[in-house]
Amino acid sequence: WIAHLLQEMASLGTEDENGDLSRFANWVFVKLDQKNAHNSYKRAAAQRALDAIPKASAFARVHYATNVHAPALVSHIHGKAVKVCESIEGGQQGSPLVPPAYGAVLDPILKNLDSKLGDDGLVRAIQDDILVVGEPAQVFAHLGSLIEELKEIGGELAQGRGKNSIYRPRGPLEEGNFPHYLTQSYHEDAEGNKSYGFELCGAGIGCTGYIHHHLRGKVDKIKDLVNEHSELMSNRDAQVSHALNRLSWQMKPDYLLATHTPADTRPFIAELDELTRLAAKRGLGI
Repeated sequence: WIAHLLQEMASLGTEDENGDLSRFANWVFVKLDQKNAHNSYKRAAAQRALDAIPKASAFARVHYATNVHAPALVSHIHGKAVKVCESIEGGQQGSPLVPPAYGAVLDPILKNLDSKLGDDGLVRAIQDDILVVGEPAQVFAHLGSLIEELKEIGGELAQGRGKNSIYRPRGPLEEGNFPHYLTQSYHEDAEGNKSYGFELCGAGIGCTGYIHHHLRGKVDKIKDLVNEHSELMSNRDAQVSHALNRLSWQMKPDYLLATHTPADTRPFIAELDELTRLAAKRGLGI
């Protein structure tokens, strides 16, 4: 539903039936990705945030007992116990406690920024993927303080093209008119036409050309997975092969369909249906 909402918001930069641009036409989308967020957040900060949530008292007690005071590595040197190192940051990968704990420590920071933006923007996040939308001047004025607040809880921005993106539905911004750590992602077709957009949690958001290129890449990867897993499963029992094959990739097309609008996915439906049929045929040996 978040991707669908963003798709609708991205269309606000276009003209209406009267040829007028909405007040949102110049708004920008800024996506920030944190580096190893679940491995680096400060658990003590998360505990304070959890303690401040009245209905989270039971969870807060479990988090305190299992995460805040993790065992230290102690070495006995000359008969004396010496603390060599102690884990105070990050959570264990796969632990069900980590996402809500991380969300609790991040939530006040995002709400603070959302309050600062007021009617000129909004803030949303899916774990470590943060989206800030609003008037460019307002958004840029507060990004620095947001990054500093993230540092205070142990976070930092990820590096690499596309990790931290900026997109304006009305058209690209001129280079130098936005913070240096942001990039404008685009797809360039054979004729040299550029379609701008960005990726949020696997969903392509932006111009139609960008979204279709994004979906084309995802569908091609699914096709490779079907071929790869069909070959790997070929020497197994037919029913087991079919089940494992579907489990290995079936959620991917389901996710694409759920996070993009029907108009964007329509050109790929027949191809995804054919991949499902092909996987079943190969898996069951029919």
